[in-house]
Amino acid sequence: MNYFIDTIAGSLEVDLQKLANKKIRLFAKAGKDGFSGRVSLVKELNITSPWFMLPGIFSGLGRQDLIKVYPQICLDPDPKDIWQQNHWSFALERMALPMAGVHNGNKWYIWQSDTHYQLTQGVLRGAQDKEAQVGFGFSWQKDLVKLQVNIPAVEGPTRHVRSPLTDERLPYLELEPGGSFSIDLQWHELEGQRYDFAQIQRQVEEEIRPHNLPADFVIEPEEYAEIANDGLKDWHWQEEAEDGRPAYFIYTAAMDRSVEFNANYNKGTTLCWHFDSLGFVGGFPIAYGLLSRIKRQKISLCDPWSQDLINYTDRLATKAFAPCGLFYTSYHPGKGRNQNGEYENGPEQDGYTSCWLPEGQLHARTEADALWHLARIINLLDGQIPQIKSWKKTCIKVLKAVLKVQREDGRHPQIYSAETGEAYSFDGDGGLLWVPAMLEVTKWCADQDFNQILLNSVRRAGAAYQEKVHDWWVCGAPEDVGNSPTSEDAGNAVLAYSRLYDLDGEKWLKTWKIAADYMLTWRKAYNVQFSPYNMLTQADFRTNGGDYASNHNNHLHGYEVNCISDMYKLSEVLNDPHYAMRAKDHLCFLLQLLCREPGQWNGQRGMLTEQFYICDWSIFASWNPGLAHVQKGTFMGFSHSWCINMVLLGIDEWFNKSRK
Repeated sequence: MNYFIDTIAGSLEVDLQKLANKKIRLFAKAGKDGFSGRVSLVKELNITSPWFMLPGIFSGLGRQDLIKVYPQICLDPDPKDIWQQNHWSFALERMALPMAGVHNGNKWYIWQSDTHYQLTQGVLRGAQDKEAQVGFGFSWQKDLVKLQVNIPAVEGPTRHVRSPLTDERLPYLELEPGGSFSIDLQWHELEGQRYDFAQIQRQVEEEIRPHNLPADFVIEPEEYAEIANDGLKDWHWQEEAEDGRPAYFIYTAAMDRSVEFNANYNKGTTLCWHFDSLGFVGGFPIAYGLLSRIKRQKISLCDPWSQDLINYTDRLATKAFAPCGLFYTSYHPGKGRNQNGEYENGPEQDGYTSCWLPEGQLHARTEADALWHLARIINLLDGQIPQIKSWKKTCIKVLKAVLKVQREDGRHPQIYSAETGEAYSFDGDGGLLWVPAMLEVTKWCADQDFNQILLNSVRRAGAAYQEKVHDWWVCGAPEDVGNSPTSEDAGNAVLAYSRLYDLDGEKWLKTWKIAADYMLTWRKAYNVQFSPYNMLTQADFRTNGGDYASNHNNHLHGYEVNCISDMYKLSEVLNDPHYAMRAKDHLCFLLQLLCREPGQWNGQRGMLTEQFYICDWSIFASWNPGLAHVQKGTFMGFSHSWCINMVLLGIDEWFNKSRK
């Protein structure tokens, strides 16, 4: 290995010390005139077909869907495409763990480092904040690959910020004479498959955990569910209109109500997004989350709120059909409305449509998520309300349309035609969620012949998607990221293969474990250090346990709380507590974001925003926030209905974590 000093001024003496624990300590000391610059520790490798892994931000060769905006590495980048490069560098804040690796087909080469360097008699210049974080970089030229650790973290050639401000950023250290910095690192080489990366990852997690403790429960689990229930009811539920337009859940609600007041009263508009998905980010999953709490609390199904939720479910289950027999995947209320009036909100007429895809297209994961949660509601309320009979018919109707276009090899379409039900595309793995959806239906379906068809279908699907799970390359679960790898794809794989294990036993266990290990590559294992004056610091916010959404969307979320029970069961089956521990970390990460009292996170009780920014990333697109803008350490000022519901789903999973 080599080190490279990028000197701006002065001089620097570097000493690489071998430590007893197989680590290397890089100690660097400024000369008599001080030092300004950077240091990189570089390892060169002869690899012709690399597969990179920087957990949370980059996997494989990066972007494959060229219409999307996130990093891609290639030998011959298009100079007109700033997202195609032959080298990349990222700050650790964008990553789940302080490690970067490359796989050559049968062997891993991995850098590991401390999360932060130790700085004496020096300052960090040119960065947006003072966090002493490391960074990782890599490059590829013909048969030469370089992996490097950068001190301090630099970013480029293009910064993944989702705004026009994508120019590289090159912070540097300014040391006084005799000033120094140090950091411990380790180089790993491991023969094995892609999924064997998890062995080193586990080691790194265990090493850094004592100094990066996750959040924990601060109130009883059921209290979180009660608060989440109130948040959805008070701030996101819109009652039926006087003219009969149906009730719905508002997708986003302004956390600062005075800002919403000014928009309503002074501008005649609303800041809220009046839109309701049937699955994925709304609809049946929200109904299930709320009804599961009602059942746990033994609240009467005749209670007005219970009746509202049953009627809401009934509307979606009986009226939201596309011509092909599948669900339409979203409801748009026409004008948005609240207690102060009605406001322009896109289309004038209310109706059902295609969620975030172009009109006439239906996404497999959103469809499957909708049906899965409707089937779960049926299991929850079967025999207790008269609507169940028609809901069962709906599930069977939708599944017959799904089975009609499942390929012989077991794969499902990624996108369906709303008109015909035929496949627009099989490119993507969103259809993996049909496995838990179909198996949920077999719990109550009385038609044993149809159940057998469903069992055959899920086994074929499990076999069809298995190779991609083993390759750690499942993509496209969320509608808005194209075919980017995502933590939601990993979570869907956990949901699918844990249930296939329940069905058939040992033959699916390896794939279940591989899926769980892959999901944990998205899970942040250390705590970002914000300014001591930042609200996140003041609230003792812990980033350990949050999942990066995708390589495309570089923010943390809590979506994978929907497989807590699967992770607890995996720990039990393997006699390995690690999976259960990391599942709890994820739930507690999410719970700390819920507004437990008015004013917390500048919101109202029960609100919860989707995005707390732990790096310089947002969804500004072509909008320029200004050179002085700092995104890191802020949070989006909107409460998201689906995020509040993840609290309900997570608590439901928590109480079912001992499932057999």
